[in-house]
Formats: sequence, C-alpha cells, structure tokens
Amino acid sequence: ISLSNKNERQKNLDFYLRNTRDFSPSFTVNNSDSRYLISIDDNRRKILYVVANENKRHIFDFENVISVEILEDSNATFSKSSIRTIGGGLIGGVLGGGVGAIVGGLSGSSKEKKKIKEIQVKILLRNCSKSAIYIKCLESNGSSWDSDGSICKTAMKEARTIADKLSVIIDL
Repeated sequence: ISLSNKNERQKNLDFYLRNTRDFSPSFTVNNSDSRYLISIDDNRRKILYVVANENKRHIFDFENVISVEILEDSNATFSKSSIRTIGGGLIGGVLGGGVGAIVGGLSGSSKEKKKIKEIQVKILLRNCSKSAIYIKCLESNGSSWDSDGSICKTAMKEARTIADKLSVIIDL
C-alpha cells in the first residue's frame, strides 16, 4: 500500500488507532507529514506504532521497552535505557554522592551538525522476533537539511517528544 497524499495517510493512521482492540490512547504523537503515529495507552500499559504505508501495526507492552535513542544520521544524540539509568546512577553515586547519582543517571551525549539527512527514534525491545523499532521522524532521499531549519526542528521536536514519553515508561 502506498499512500502518497497526506490526507490518505492520516485517514489510514486514524483507522488503525480507532480499530486497535483493547487500546485506549492516553497520548499520541502524529508525524507532521502523517507518515506514522505512536500512541500510548497508560491504563493497559501498551504502546501502538503504525506506519501509514504499512499494512500492520506494532503493539508492545511497557515492560518490553529496554531503551530509547534519538539518532541523527546514525549517531546517537540521546540515549535512555533501564540498564544505563541504574548503572549510571550507581557510578554517579559512588563518585559524587546523591547529586552524583542523579547526574550519573541522567548523563547523555550530544553532537552538533550543520546538515542532517535523517532523524530516527530507536526503541529496543525485549522481543526476539522484533527486537528494535525505528521511527523515522525525518528521512532523506539524498537531500540534507540545515539542523537549525524548520524541517529539522519539527522532526527533532517529534523525536524528543517520543523519547521523553518512552523515558518515563522506562523509569516506571
């Protein structure tokens, strides 16, 4: 299925959101170009991910989320995992007491770039058949965009919103 029109893609996404059994969205992020949606059901502790041009949806439980990363051109600019939070907190606690534990648990890496071709959110799952999901917030067909331009800023805002929500889920 190839949906070239933004309105067609949005109708497809809305259809999947409305017709997913035993799922009541508490929070949903729609891609600005209606290419995907990711939705969270807090009561049932489930996450729904749908790509408009695919004929399937991905549903996974909160406890199956191991980590989340934001990738710019395959380089991680943000990373959060259940393992890293615990390990970083322990290392920070040993090095700097209580404040060090907080800093160690929240530490991350960042890089600046002038041109960006791709922004993705990688979700690592406890699932052998589908161990990782990549949400393409910005994808290139050979083009690149200024990192401070509106296209990159919109894509990065979507990626950060998704990563922030999943970071909270990891901490539960």
